[in-house]
Amino acid sequence: MKAAGALALAAVLLAGCARAGTRAHDSQTLTIVQQREPLSLNPAMDNGTSSTQWGLLLFSYLVKFDDRDRLVGDVAAQVPSLANGGISKDGRTITYHLRAGVRFSDGVPLTARDCVWSIRAIQNPANDVQSRYGYDRVVAADAPDDRTLVLHLKAPFAPLTTIVLAPQGFPILPAHVLSKYPNFNDVAFNGAPVGSGPYVVRSWNRGDRVELRANPYYFRGKPKIDRMVVRFVADSTTAIDQLRTGEADGFFNDQDLGNYPILRAVPGVRTTGRPMNAVGALIFNTRDPLTADTRVRHALAQGFDIATTVAKAYRGALDAKQAGRGLFIWAYDPAAYPDVAYDPARAARLLDAAGWVRGSDGVRRKGGRSLDLLLIVQAATPGDAVVANVIAKAEEAIGARVEIKAFSANQFVAPASLGGPVYG
Repeated sequence: MKAAGALALAAVLLAGCARAGTRAHDSQTLTIVQQREPLSLNPAMDNGTSSTQWGLLLFSYLVKFDDRDRLVGDVAAQVPSLANGGISKDGRTITYHLRAGVRFSDGVPLTARDCVWSIRAIQNPANDVQSRYGYDRVVAADAPDDRTLVLHLKAPFAPLTTIVLAPQGFPILPAHVLSKYPNFNDVAFNGAPVGSGPYVVRSWNRGDRVELRANPYYFRGKPKIDRMVVRFVADSTTAIDQLRTGEADGFFNDQDLGNYPILRAVPGVRTTGRPMNAVGALIFNTRDPLTADTRVRHALAQGFDIATTVAKAYRGALDAKQAGRGLFIWAYDPAAYPDVAYDPARAARLLDAAGWVRGSDGVRRKGGRSLDLLLIVQAATPGDAVVANVIAKAEEAIGARVEIKAFSANQFVAPASLGGPVYG
């Protein structure tokens, strides 16, 4: 169920907050503060915005999005299409032609064989990657020569070019570094990777910061900003204070949208808004007996006012009406994503029909079990906390009790094997 809109107003998820004027530190260094520390600097071991962030900084993709959100070639010279012959008429063969002169940060050339190895590594069940979506559609990947990559698909798959070795998936990994390992789950590479992107890791002081330097081998030319520091600041108030004092030049927090008005008011900080291919959601566990019934899920969805909740929690940074735009990056049909109407009376009737009877204490029960639900959220994110509390109050009105449990950013999205509640 969509709960928040495509990030049409957030400044690159509030990343586009730039300081103007004097700076309190080295003018050749860009300092960014953000709440979440990555699980790994190997994007295949991370997920969501964090995976893409470090993928774009440290690695390259076959294709990526330009500053106008157009899909363009990155390591590939162009985006495959039916018109240029890169996509076969039956949609099952995709051919990429790679640029000449692309190298990894250790100087080793990047070839189509690295692309083949990267795809097979994601498909390899021995690697604990966060998702194989899209990669599971590829039945074979071939490199007839160093600059040609050919993918053979089970069936046509429209978003493939935006997922496989693209920003919605994972970047191109160096086969010459990683192929010697049975898997890359726990290797030194994950803390100090060899990539082909604009920056190289100088150091990762866990719990504090990652320091980067410009990659002299970057095929688009060495970046003009020579050094970058990404600081991890758990408390958003502290992070915003660092913007005010000039200790930081930018603020990147993909969950902390409730602070949007505060950021706009910081002197010397400019916020910009761009549409983002992302969506906030309330995700039901359909294997849990309480929420396995579609009538219960529908009732819970109709039990609170999504639009009003989003407006209250995110204070102008998000618009629930735009949620459908964020679900896919290759197609958008506004008619395909109808809003879930706020209708507590109908929600109550659905629960009645599902056999959940309201008791004298207002709580519904069925078969001796109360309608008690656990809602997990990410800690230290003001907007999410507001949403969770509004949901809990609204669901109470239709007979459901909601307990809220918060997890730190890294705990929240940790792999299931490490006890991560989302993937678990």
